[in-house]
Amino acid sequence: LGCWARVQSICVSLLKVPLMFGFLYLFVCSLDVLSSAFQLAGGKVAGDIFKDNAILSNPVAGLVVGILVTVLVQSSSTSTSIIVSMVSSGLLEVRSAIPIIMGSNIGTSVTNTIVALMQAGDRSEFKRAFAGATVHDCFNWLSVLVLLPLEVVTGYLHHVTHLVVATFNIRSGKDAPDLLKIITEPFTKLIIQ
Repeated sequence: LGCWARVQSICVSLLKVPLMFGFLYLFVCSLDVLSSAFQLAGGKVAGDIFKDNAILSNPVAGLVVGILVTVLVQSSSTSTSIIVSMVSSGLLEVRSAIPIIMGSNIGTSVTNTIVALMQAGDRSEFKRAFAGATVHDCFNWLSVLVLLPLEVVTGYLHHVTHLVVATFNIRSGKDAPDLLKIITEPFTKLIIQ
């Protein structure tokens, strides 16, 4: 019986690595499908709506949009992935996406406070959970309160992104290298078609 448990433990350990790569592959494919879906569903009309939108050009409104999207989907990773996909598909500009991403960090604060409130049944657990959530909330709020005005006044994050793209010689359009598309395209083509 002890030998069988050890063999089973080794098999489970060996299966974790391919499963991890499989799930990573599915995650990258899902981002590619999300970007393609925005391109297909939105098209040029949606791109014009997002680019010329006075609301999204306002950093405070962008911050609120980021907070609301994150609170609605209950995941800053999901909302950030959606925003990155919108930028990659050309529906949203980097300058407009920066406050939205900051808003998704604040939206995480709402989520972790809700989780902390779920521990209200046990007083000591609630104190620890709420303290941890408050520290996280303070960090997110303070970082946005400091970085957002700096971004609005100087545009430093926008400039840094252009510098990074220029430094790594990242090309767009027909000349862009297909880094992950070669691996993900067969799977994503099946879904999109």
